[in-house]
Amino acid sequence: MQTQLNLDIQLRVASRLNNFITGSPQAQELKTRLEQLIELPREQPIFIYGAPGSGKSHLLQGTCHLARQQGIVAGYLPLSELTRTTPDLLASLSQLELLCVDDVHSVGGHGEWENALFNLYNESQQQQRLLIFAGQYRPADCGIELADLSSRLSWGLIYALPALDDQQKKLLVKQRGDDLGLAIDEATCDYIMLRCDRETGKLMQFLDRIDQHSLAKQRRITVPLVRELL
Repeated sequence: MQTQLNLDIQLRVASRLNNFITGSPQAQELKTRLEQLIELPREQPIFIYGAPGSGKSHLLQGTCHLARQQGIVAGYLPLSELTRTTPDLLASLSQLELLCVDDVHSVGGHGEWENALFNLYNESQQQQRLLIFAGQYRPADCGIELADLSSRLSWGLIYALPALDDQQKKLLVKQRGDDLGLAIDEATCDYIMLRCDRETGKLMQFLDRIDQHSLAKQRRITVPLVRELL
C-alpha cells in the first residue's frame, strides 16, 4: 500500500503479474489486459471472481506492483481485513490513480460499508480512477443489499478465475520456492503436494514455514526436513 494512505497493508513481494499461473483462456486474457495497464479504459471497472486460492489477490497486488513501476499511484484494499475498522477510510483515497479492492463479498449486508463503497465507486468514476474489484462470487451473488452498488459492480468487465489443478499447484510450489531462493527438488515437491493441504493460500503459508525452518536449522530443503514440519 502506498504510504500516503496510512494503512499498514503490504503487498507480497512475490505477487507479480509475470509469475501468475493462468488456469484458463479467460485468466490468460485477464492477465494480458492487466499487463497493458496504461491502456485500460478508466471509465470501465474490472471485477474478478473465483474461489479462495484462485489467484484474485495475486492479480490485484501484481497490478499494484506494475502500477508503481510505471509511476501510477496505486492502492490495494483487502476489505476482509479492513472491515475491523470503519468505512470512513474509503473517503480518503483521492490521491490514488488505481484502486484494487479485494474481498468485495465481505461487505455484503453491511450497510455502512456498502454505502462507503458506493460513494467510492462514484467518486472514482468522476476522477477517472482505474478500479479493479475482486470477490469470491459474481457481483450479483456477493450479498450486496444496496441495489445501485450491485448494479455498478456488474457494469464493467467481469472475469472468472478457475481453481488451479494439482499440476498447476505443483508448478506454483516450485515457482514460490524459486521466489524464496529455495531449492526444492522433484521428490520434495511431490511429498509436499501429497502430505500438505492443497488449498493454494495454505500451500504458500507452508512454504514460508519451510523457508524459516530451513534457515533456522541451516539445512537444505529435503523430504525429512519437510516431514519435521508436518
